Amino acid sequence: MKVAIITSYNSNNPAGLERVLLEQLRAFTKINGKDGVEYLIYSNQSCDLEQVLEKEKISLPVVKIGFGKLWREIGLFFAPKADAYFFNGPLVPVFFVPKNYFVLVYDFAYRYFTNNSPKQRIKSAWTDFVSALAFRRAKKIVAISNATGDEICKFFKVNRDNVVTIYLGWTAINQLPSEQVFGLPEKYFMFIGTLKERKNVLSVIHAFALFREKKKGDKKLVIVGKRNENSTYIHKINEFIEKHQLEKEVFFTGHITDNQVAYIYSHAEILVFPSLLEGFGMPLLEAMSFGVPVITSNVSSLYEVAGHAALLVEPKNIEQIALAMEKITTDLNFRKNLIDRGYERIKYFSWDKAAFEYDNLFKKG
Repeated sequence: MKVAIITSYNSNNPAGLERVLLEQLRAFTKINGKDGVEYLIYSNQSCDLEQVLEKEKISLPVVKIGFGKLWREIGLFFAPKADAYFFNGPLVPVFFVPKNYFVLVYDFAYRYFTNNSPKQRIKSAWTDFVSALAFRRAKKIVAISNATGDEICKFFKVNRDNVVTIYLGWTAINQLPSEQVFGLPEKYFMFIGTLKERKNVLSVIHAFALFREKKKGDKKLVIVGKRNENSTYIHKINEFIEKHQLEKEVFFTGHITDNQVAYIYSHAEILVFPSLLEGFGMPLLEAMSFGVPVITSNVSSLYEVAGHAALLVEPKNIEQIALAMEKITTDLNFRKNLIDRGYERIKYFSWDKAAFEYDNLFKKG
């Protein structure tokens, strides 16, 4: 049985969903050829995925598909036939409709956080149309959390029996040799993620400012992630920091390597991650693997992934986030309990487990 994984991956600096895909491919590599299932990657000719896979030591064969931007719509008709097609995201071809295909869904951020420009409305409408088509045709729809699965049914009137939840694993950066990041404070809380509105970064900074007002001390805040200096949201963050004179209290790293991320996790006192919307929330598990206690939201998939191993807060309640910072900082027994629960929680998630569940799903057809 041949399973074609359809992706347009094209990045030499994997982060977020790109890293998720690579970890999934790495897990598929381990089971490739076993029980009669062969995994192949179908991608467009302009994609440099082979170089990335070689760098990542992932040995799945790549089939390059022609016809440029129409490689999905036209090129797949001329590609070697597979027994099952696995689309990494719901933006599937309109006309290429194999009998046995599966589609993976991460989240629906575009439905919550978007500008209202005509161009964006058209883009969102097209995304909805293609997604609805994919869900209607798919043998099974794979959601990365029950929260995402519920939204598939809510937004697209899909039968819940046709949605399967397969959790992501967590990237074991705790096993990487850490690379020192210079200029960091000695004691700090941390946030990690792209600096967008849905990540709720401004609320993290606001809560940290409130924490400092109530609890004078030497704690700082380190924010790890890409930032677009031209975005309105970044301007709001910069204005808040300047207004509250936090220039020497809040540190931004920008994009850094996994080895540097490992260093920051290993020296952090708390991960503060009260995101407004997440399909999964991998930073929770990464932090737990380092023995870092976690503050996260009681919404979306985050409470589902965290279980009882994190301190849950209302993401828009600034005072509650600040109190959570204080609770973990001052109550050492509570802090230790969170850390211990975190170590237990991460055992529930792994890429190997996810690959095994996918393998069974494809074989059942």
